Amino acid sequence: MRLKILFFIILFIPKVYSQSSNYSIGSIPLDSIKKIEDFKWLESRYNNFKPNKNILDKFNGNIEEYSVKVFIGTWCGDSKSFFPKFLKSLEYLGVENESIELFGINRKKDEPKLLVESFNIKFVPTAIFYKKGREINRIVEYPQENVEQDIIDILIKEKEYIPFHPIK
Repeated sequence: MRLKILFFIILFIPKVYSQSSNYSIGSIPLDSIKKIEDFKWLESRYNNFKPNKNILDKFNGNIEEYSVKVFIGTWCGDSKSFFPKFLKSLEYLGVENESIELFGINRKKDEPKLLVESFNIKFVPTAIFYKKGREINRIVEYPQENVEQDIIDILIKEKEYIPFHPIK
């Protein structure tokens, strides 16, 4: 009996480990995400999302001054909801793929360690906005109103934008 249990454990544990570790971690090139198994959810969510153009059209600045770093978990429901909307909204505004850096974070939010620590990532998704290379604000875990409005609030600073989880 012990041998059967040991045999079951030996067979089962590696499968659980490999399934739980099959997430994209580190830098993820935007031009290849459609080919990555972890992103099979993205295309339909992206295609089904219709950004609110009335909100996004409020921005009339120079979008080329801005860049974004986005930290997601391909295992995370919030990231799967946020990222397609965020990406499509940025594309509507004319943000080039080269101005968007995407990073995958593990479930514990401690890998890749250097990225997580350097950018103070505590929650996913986290989108960090930069203007001329300087961080101006971030959306952390959830938008305050909706993705489009939060982007516009940050870009045109109509009001002070405070993320759900401010940096401490």
